Amino acid sequence: MSRMERSLVVRVWEQNRRQAELNARFISKEERELHRLARERVYDSMLVSIRMPDGVRLEGRFNPHEDVSDLIEFVRAHLAEELDAFELVLATPAKVGLVPGKSLAESQLVPPASLVHLKVHSKVAGKLKDGYLSPASKELLVDDVDTGRVPKGVKLTHTHP
Repeated sequence: MSRMERSLVVRVWEQNRRQAELNARFISKEERELHRLARERVYDSMLVSIRMPDGVRLEGRFNPHEDVSDLIEFVRAHLAEELDAFELVLATPAKVGLVPGKSLAESQLVPPASLVHLKVHSKVAGKLKDGYLSPASKELLVDDVDTGRVPKGVKLTHTHP
């Protein structure tokens, strides 16, 4: 290839690149959103880890489109009976509470895994004698000393619809 041919190829390549940049600037908002959605990863399940005030974690798998109320019922099923008033709070951003009626994805729980804190009012926490978990859930406690991830936790599979 001669020097003139190379410069012609480079010039054509530069023109094509500039035209592509120009076209990219004039995409509608809807088209940009479609491109973003096409690149986004799709998850059919996500791991939600609920951290108790005593450090124990309760983990369950959920569909990102499930309602926050499903997560609340899952947590309620594994808590001590005395613990009737609690709140689930996102670790980030800045302690945002989860509200029933929204999906897990809409509530900023990001697949493939998210951490949620269990917030208990001090009056209720004072009633607890044997920790936050129900006796049945305590039997499922697993030590993760080998992996170094969490000191103790209950790993369960939530069957989503």
